[in-house]
Amino acid sequence: MAKAHKKKTAAKPAEKPVVDIIRKIGLLGVGIASLTRERAEKITKDLVKKGNITEAEGRKLTQDLIKKSMVATKDMETKINKELKKTIKSAKFATAEEVRRLEKKLAELEKKLEGKAPESKKPAA
Repeated sequence: MAKAHKKKTAAKPAEKPVVDIIRKIGLLGVGIASLTRERAEKITKDLVKKGNITEAEGRKLTQDLIKKSMVATKDMETKINKELKKTIKSAKFATAEEVRRLEKKLAELEKKLEGKAPESKKPAA
Protein backbone atom coordinates (compact mmCIF):
# COMPACT_ATOMS: atom_id res chain seq x y z
CA MET A 1 0.00 0.00 0.00
CA ALA A 2 1.46 3.35 -1.01
CA LYS A 3 1.94 6.01 1.61
CA ALA A 4 0.08 9.24 1.09
CA HIS A 5 2.40 12.19 0.78
CA LYS A 6 1.35 15.31 2.59
CA LYS A 7 2.61 18.61 1.33
CA LYS A 8 3.90 20.96 3.97
CA THR A 9 2.24 24.32 3.78
CA ALA A 10 4.69 27.16 4.01
CA ALA A 11 4.01 29.98 6.43
CA LYS A 12 2.58 33.07 4.83
CA PRO A 13 5.20 35.81 4.40
CA ALA A 14 3.49 38.05 6.97
CA GLU A 15 3.41 35.22 9.54
CA LYS A 16 7.12 34.39 9.47
CA PRO A 17 8.33 37.72 10.91
CA VAL A 18 5.71 37.48 13.65
CA VAL A 19 6.93 33.99 14.56
CA ASP A 20 10.54 35.22 14.54
CA ILE A 21 9.67 38.15 16.79
CA ILE A 22 7.85 35.91 19.24
CA ARG A 23 10.85 33.57 19.28
CA LYS A 24 13.23 36.49 19.89
CA ILE A 25 11.06 37.81 22.70
CA GLY A 26 11.12 34.38 24.29
CA LEU A 27 14.89 34.19 24.01
CA LEU A 28 15.16 37.66 25.48
CA GLY A 29 13.04 36.58 28.44
CA VAL A 30 15.24 33.55 28.99
CA GLY A 31 18.37 35.69 28.77
CA ILE A 32 17.08 38.24 31.23
CA ALA A 33 15.85 35.59 33.62
CA SER A 34 19.13 33.73 33.52
CA LEU A 35 21.27 36.72 34.39
CA THR A 36 19.61 38.59 37.18
CA ARG A 37 21.66 40.39 39.82
CA GLU A 38 21.19 37.42 42.17
CA ARG A 39 22.42 34.99 39.54
CA ALA A 40 25.48 37.13 38.77
CA GLU A 41 26.26 37.38 42.48
CA LYS A 42 25.93 33.61 42.92
CA ILE A 43 28.29 32.94 40.02
CA THR A 44 30.94 35.24 41.45
CA LYS A 45 30.48 33.95 45.03
CA ASP A 46 31.03 30.42 43.76
CA LEU A 47 34.21 31.51 41.97
CA VAL A 48 35.45 33.30 45.12
CA LYS A 49 34.60 30.27 47.26
CA LYS A 50 36.57 27.98 44.94
CA GLY A 51 39.49 30.39 45.11
CA ASN A 52 39.43 31.17 41.40
CA ILE A 53 39.09 34.93 42.02
CA THR A 54 39.40 37.36 44.91
CA GLU A 55 36.43 39.10 46.53
CA ALA A 56 37.39 42.38 44.83
CA GLU A 57 37.53 40.62 41.47
CA GLY A 58 34.20 39.03 42.31
CA ARG A 59 32.54 42.40 42.94
CA LYS A 60 33.95 43.75 39.68
CA LEU A 61 32.85 40.64 37.80
CA THR A 62 29.32 40.97 39.23
CA GLN A 63 29.16 44.60 38.10
CA ASP A 64 30.50 43.68 34.65
CA LEU A 65 28.00 40.83 34.25
CA ILE A 66 25.09 43.05 35.24
CA LYS A 67 26.27 45.86 32.95
CA LYS A 68 26.67 43.46 30.01
CA SER A 69 23.25 42.00 30.71
CA MET A 70 21.69 45.46 30.68
CA VAL A 71 23.45 46.37 27.40
CA ALA A 72 22.38 43.07 25.82
CA THR A 73 18.80 43.63 27.00
CA LYS A 74 18.75 47.15 25.56
CA ASP A 75 20.19 45.89 22.25
CA MET A 76 17.57 43.15 22.12
CA GLU A 77 14.78 45.65 22.82
CA THR A 78 16.04 47.81 19.96
CA LYS A 79 16.15 44.83 17.61
CA ILE A 80 12.67 43.70 18.66
CA ASN A 81 11.24 47.19 18.12
CA LYS A 82 12.89 47.34 14.69
CA GLU A 83 11.47 43.93 13.75
CA LEU A 84 8.01 44.87 15.04
CA LYS A 85 8.01 48.04 12.94
CA LYS A 86 9.12 46.05 9.91
CA THR A 87 6.43 43.43 10.52
CA ILE A 88 3.69 46.00 10.98
CA LYS A 89 4.79 47.78 7.82
CA SER A 90 4.82 44.53 5.82
CA ALA A 91 1.37 43.62 7.18
CA LYS A 92 0.09 46.82 5.57
CA PHE A 93 -1.58 48.25 8.65
CA ALA A 94 -2.51 51.89 8.38
CA THR A 95 -0.28 54.19 10.40
CA ALA A 96 -1.77 56.79 12.73
CA GLU A 97 -0.64 59.49 10.29
CA GLU A 98 -2.42 57.76 7.38
CA VAL A 99 -5.62 57.42 9.43
CA ARG A 100 -5.51 61.13 10.36
CA ARG A 101 -4.98 62.06 6.71
CA LEU A 102 -7.94 59.92 5.63
CA GLU A 103 -10.16 61.32 8.41
CA LYS A 104 -9.32 64.86 7.29
CA LYS A 105 -10.07 64.00 3.67
CA LEU A 106 -13.36 62.37 4.68
CA ALA A 107 -14.37 65.46 6.69
CA GLU A 108 -13.62 67.66 3.66
CA LEU A 109 -15.72 65.42 1.41
CA GLU A 110 -18.59 65.45 3.90
CA LYS A 111 -18.54 69.27 3.94
CA LYS A 112 -18.65 69.35 0.14
CA LEU A 113 -21.58 66.94 0.09
CA GLU A 114 -23.47 68.96 2.69
CA GLY A 115 -23.13 72.05 0.51
CA LYS A 116 -24.51 70.20 -2.53
CA ALA A 117 -27.37 68.45 -0.77
CA PRO A 118 -30.77 69.47 -2.15
CA GLU A 119 -32.71 71.71 0.20
CA SER A 120 -35.91 70.28 1.58
CA LYS A 121 -39.02 71.70 -0.05
CA LYS A 122 -41.03 73.85 2.31
CA PRO A 123 -44.76 74.07 1.72
CA ALA A 124 -45.90 77.49 0.60
CA ALA A 125 -47.85 79.41 3.20
